[in-house]
Amino acid sequence: MSQRSSSKKNVDYETILSKLDALSDKMDDQKLQNGLKFSELMKEIIELKKSAEFLNEKYEEIKGKLDTTSKQLSKVESENNYLKKIVHDLQTSNRETNRAINDLEQYGRRECIELQGIPYHEKECTEDLVMSVAKKVDVTVTKHDISVCHRLAQPTEDYPDPILIVKFCSRRVRDMIYNSRSILHKTKEKIYINESLTKTNRKRFNACLKFKRANKFKYIWTRQGVSYLRKDDESQIWTIRSDDDLTRYGIPLE
Repeated sequence: MSQRSSSKKNVDYETILSKLDALSDKMDDQKLQNGLKFSELMKEIIELKKSAEFLNEKYEEIKGKLDTTSKQLSKVESENNYLKKIVHDLQTSNRETNRAINDLEQYGRRECIELQGIPYHEKECTEDLVMSVAKKVDVTVTKHDISVCHRLAQPTEDYPDPILIVKFCSRRVRDMIYNSRSILHKTKEKIYINESLTKTNRKRFNACLKFKRANKFKYIWTRQGVSYLRKDDESQIWTIRSDDDLTRYGIPLE
């Protein structure tokens, strides 16, 4: 009985020792695994630190380049604004110069008028035609009052009666005929007395004429190269001296 009990105790003891050894080996394996995991973690931390340092260096490098670029852009913007001002000043000067040239050219036409709607004849005397039109508006004109007169173009099938331009020796005679042109409106003849306009002023007048017809304005006329529009007897007069005036009144310039 005593022997059996002692044998049982030995078995239990050996079993416990065996389990303890297994547990110890397992703990050693776990420590080893944990050590490996820790080592790998430290390695990753070191790599991340290197990456962070690299990114920081790149950030400082990029920041420096951005600062340099920003300064260059600021300089370019300043130069661009300066050039814009020069261009604006040149455009303003050019407009003023063109306006002065146009005004001077129009002033040189102050003794001229253009007669439109006079039938063309092959052997016509243009001076006689001018005197005939002047007679229709109750103004007496002689050949001595006429400096020069001629057709502005040769007649064609599409344009059989070219405009007749007249330059008078006296502005007074010219103004008398021009100011009496409304008398022709009462006749059946489609003869028109117009100012002789510069290319620029004619372009504006044509734009006004097209606008007048499209919008049913009653009056259009020119005086010293300036175009005027009036909707009816009660409305205000529109004065067109420049392209800006056309824009202000919504008149398209082609």
